[in-house]
This record gives sequence, C-alpha cells and structure tokens, in this order.
Amino acid sequence: MRHGHTVRRWALALAAGTFAGAPASAATFTPLPSSGAYTALALVDEGRRTLLDGSATIERRDGNDVYVMMEARLNLAAGNLRPGMRPPDYPAAEYAAYERGVAVLDTSLIGRLLTERMGEMGEVRGAGDIWIRSSLDDSLQPVGLYVPSSYDPHTPAPLVIFLHGRHAAEDEMVAAPALQRLAEDSGAIIVAPYARGDAGYDGRAAQDVYDALAAATRAFTVDPRRVCLAGFSMGAFAVFHLAALHAQRWSALLAAAGALTDESREAIARRLHRTQVYLVSGTGDAVVTPRAVRATARFLRTSGVHVHEYQVTGGHHALYALEPALRSAWFAMLGDG
Repeated sequence: MRHGHTVRRWALALAAGTFAGAPASAATFTPLPSSGAYTALALVDEGRRTLLDGSATIERRDGNDVYVMMEARLNLAAGNLRPGMRPPDYPAAEYAAYERGVAVLDTSLIGRLLTERMGEMGEVRGAGDIWIRSSLDDSLQPVGLYVPSSYDPHTPAPLVIFLHGRHAAEDEMVAAPALQRLAEDSGAIIVAPYARGDAGYDGRAAQDVYDALAAATRAFTVDPRRVCLAGFSMGAFAVFHLAALHAQRWSALLAAAGALTDESREAIARRLHRTQVYLVSGTGDAVVTPRAVRATARFLRTSGVHVHEYQVTGGHHALYALEPALRSAWFAMLGDG
C-alpha cells in the first residue's frame, strides 16, 4: 500500500507518545491526515500487516490469545467495510466516521502492544482504547473509553460503564456517534470493557467489567452518585446479572434492546430493588422484541424495582436507530432529564 508505512509510523508513534508532542497515552486521534489515502480500510489493512510483522513479539510477551483476538477484530473490521454493509438508514457521513474511528482504535491497540505503552485512562481525551491487566489471570484486556471535552478533574463527572453486544467490541461503542454525542452533551465519561468478546459477561468477563470500573474510578474524578451500568443487546441482557453482583456500586441501570431472562431473575430483582432501571426499545426490533422488554418491565415492577420505559416508534436493533429514546433515558438516568 502506497501510504502504508506512514500509517504504520503514525500508529506506533501514537502509542509511544511521540506524535505531535502527544503525551504517552493520548488518544484523541486527530493528528492523522484526513486525505482519502487514510481511509478506514487503509488503516485496517496496515494494522493487519503491522500485527503480522509483530506476531512473534506479541505472542512471546503477551500470549497467543492477544494476537488471535486482534487478528479476529481486524478481520471483522475489514468485513464491515465491504461495499453494501452500511445500513440504508444510517447516514453515510456518520457511518464513515464510525468505521474510521473503529479502525483507528484497533490500530492504536496494536501500536500500544508493540511499543509496550499500554495506556493510562486518565490521559485519554475523546475516544481512546487502552490495555489493562485482568485481576483474575493477569491477561491483557482492551478497554475503550470516551472522555468528553468538558471533563475537568476538579469537578466530579458522571461515569457510565457501557457493555457491547454480541459480535461486537468495546471500540464500536466508543466510536459510535450516538454515544459520543451523549457523552459530550451530558458530560459523562463512557468506559466500555471488551470483557472477552462474546463470552456473555460471565466468569472472568464479569470481573473484567468490575476491573474497568475500578480503573476508571482511580483515573477520573467521578461523581459517586452517578455511576451507572448500561448496555446494548447482549450487553443489555448482562446489565442485570452483573449489577446484581454488587448492586450497591451502581446508581442506575440502562438496558437498550435487552431483557431480563436469567433463570435466577427473582434473586436478581431482589438485589436490584433499590436501583433505578431504564429500559430502551424500538417497535421495529425483531431481535429483542418490544413484547420481551415490556415483560421485563412488568416483572421488575411487580418485584418492587423502579422501572422507566422509553421507546422509539419504528426503531430497530441498532444503537443509532434507538438514539431518541436512548437520549431521553440517558439524561433521566443521570438526573438531568
């Protein structure tokens, strides 16, 4: 690729903190030139080459699982960039920005691995992706975050841990224009753990979520009255059982296109009886139907849980399609609605 070495140098320099005088873990990602040569596909292709070139180093130092995970993510990103992948109702400019954001975040993770600068949450502004160590098995796990431009370490900010859906990853959450707008408009910091991908947020993945929460509360000045757990699709299903593990740590929960179907739902509801729960759905969602969400709301209410419902007429199974209701629920959850 004609511009491949430039993109590679940019990725490595970003992680090393040498690009344009950026701090060691800066993650604003704006220095990359915006010409057509630096498309999302160009970044993904060069990321794959860089990963392959560094495979021996990564596997020796960080293990085969890290290499395989990054390879799978880049392959998925490349697949999403095929012609015709953009949903027809997703604005073209937003979709392009979203896909490019995902490519930049994945490329930066590879750069961090190869430079051994895994990143510090507190140095991120805007969208970023870093590596943290699991408290259970010491493995490297990616954590995405979006820190709004209004963040001031002298002023406590809301914190929302946001869980991704199936066949997705943390970078797709913090690159999503809908969530970036919510972060900027509400002043909330969004932290999105990878949590072992499609593991369903069970076992070690559940601890990854709480590791991300602990790292965020150390890195930022957080308002303890506004620490929320939210998720989309698989992540929304997981919100309930994860919050029930340590219900006292969460101010509120938000489930977008998710329902409570756990076999132990009675026990979960008992643990969440003091927690505000916000449910977001779309009438056009054929994956998690409005009926399933309404059933969850009824069950939680009869169990004494405070439930608030928000719905988008015609909204289907996608964050951007649920944005109007998500926005209303978000601000209500943070006490600004």
